Amino acid sequence: MPAHAAAPRSRRTLAWLAASQLLALASLLPWLGVAGTSIVGFEAPETGGAVAPWVFLGVVWSYPLLPLGCAVAAWLAYGRRRYGRAAVLSAVPLLPALPLLAYLFWVSSPA
Repeated sequence: MPAHAAAPRSRRTLAWLAASQLLALASLLPWLGVAGTSIVGFEAPETGGAVAPWVFLGVVWSYPLLPLGCAVAAWLAYGRRRYGRAAVLSAVPLLPALPLLAYLFWVSSPA
């Protein structure tokens, strides 16, 4: 494929990488609040030896690894001119937000 034919696709992918990674970066702001308050799960007396709070804590605190790993993989794919793969990898960190937004919409809707 000639270089001039790949240029529009490359620019669109570059714009998507920048936009989606800015959104992923913005998702870390609410994550800070959730990560800070996730330790509250250990305050209940009945959670003495429970595994569930530790699993929840591990999942919440490991969330930043998802956008970071996907960003690195997306830029590597972009550098190798695999624009479709780069776009998909850049969208993966946004997927956890979809169920959360659906839940918030459901909770805030009038009964």
